[in-house]
Formats: sequence, structure tokens, C-alpha cells
Amino acid sequence: MAPSAPFRPPPADVAGKVHIDNWVPPPVTKQVDNFAQLSTIDLSLMDSDDPAVVSRLEQQIKTAIREDGFLFLENYGVDIDQVRTMTIHASTC
Repeated sequence: MAPSAPFRPPPADVAGKVHIDNWVPPPVTKQVDNFAQLSTIDLSLMDSDDPAVVSRLEQQIKTAIREDGFLFLENYGVDIDQVRTMTIHASTC
């Protein structure tokens, strides 16, 4: 396979480029609904030195996927400032 040329996005001010506003995250909802409760999975527990903690986390994940089909992840290592940085960078490409 021939090597490809490096990606060089057009400048942010090129004529005809669509403007995309910076992403503003919506506020957390205050509405309470009678939906199924999703399992909350704290991924920071994967870094635990205690094998029992990691084992419980793995079981939690398996149960959430098998029984609910969905799960809510928290502490996965990407904070809102990183998301904003990525969206700002993406909008300039």
C-alpha cells in the first residue's frame, strides 16, 4: 500500500467553510421519570490494587450489560474541559 500524504485541513477562515458554534453542554435534567434505573459503573475502580474490587466491577459491568443492556459510566478519565478542547479543535479543522 502506498504511503498517504499527511492530512492538512483547510484553514479555519477558508471561504465557504461552515461555521459551527462551540458546543455548550445542556444542563443536568431535574425531571424524575419512572424509567428503569441504570447501573452506574465507576471506571476509576479498574485502577484499584485490590483484585476483589476489580472483580466486583467486572461483575457489575457484565450484569448491567446482560440484564439492562445499558449502563452509565462515570470517572472514565475525560473531563468536560477536555471535551470542550476537542470540540473547539474539531471546529477549526
